[in-house]
Amino acid sequence: TRGYGAVLAGAMPGAAELAALGLQGGGAGYVALIAEDRPTSLPPDIVWHGKLAALDDERLSALVVGPGLGRDANAIALLEAALNGAARLVLDADALHLLNPTHRDALSRGTVLLTPHEGELQALCEAFDISGGTKKERCQKLADATQSLVLAKGPDTLLCFGDECIAFPRSSSWLSVAGSGDVLAGLCAARLAVEEDCALAVEQAVWIHAFAARAAGPAFTASDLAAAARFAFEHFR
Repeated sequence: TRGYGAVLAGAMPGAAELAALGLQGGGAGYVALIAEDRPTSLPPDIVWHGKLAALDDERLSALVVGPGLGRDANAIALLEAALNGAARLVLDADALHLLNPTHRDALSRGTVLLTPHEGELQALCEAFDISGGTKKERCQKLADATQSLVLAKGPDTLLCFGDECIAFPRSSSWLSVAGSGDVLAGLCAARLAVEEDCALAVEQAVWIHAFAARAAGPAFTASDLAAAARFAFEHFR
């Protein structure tokens, strides 16, 4: 009942591990890393699956794809395998650079979250032929073009879905650290694994992420942030 979340790893498993730590910090009861090889640094409380058959597990409720995925032919195959699955998806980082209009049908199932920062948002807009406008306008057009939820990250983070757009309060500038977005992707998946309302789940994840940044203090690392997310989740509950 607390959700089974997983991360699909690719070329650089370290980023995927950070997303898995985010899944744990966001309250997921069962967390797995799906990777061809078992990383030596993987904590014992994160389950390793070496085969893509793990994507067919009916218990799997949310999946993160993108952190450390790579952008080669193997990464494309992994992304398409995830898009063909039944779990709710959080597409982040490299996965966002691989998306294009040929994936439109898979994206439009209504349970996909895209989490671009500004550079990734620009790449997605180019791929889906979206030009000009404010960040909000581009985010709304992308949500419409992909029929997905779009969490456009940055100091002015926005969540756009359907005709709705939510603007979040400015958070700590210390979140501008490598790996912070990977942790957020995991947090989003953790909440999507248990919340029926997708938008509410993402709002919860952004709140936990921001609270964890304040709890971690200045000059934290992404691993510190993931650890602080557990403290933030306690206050969120």
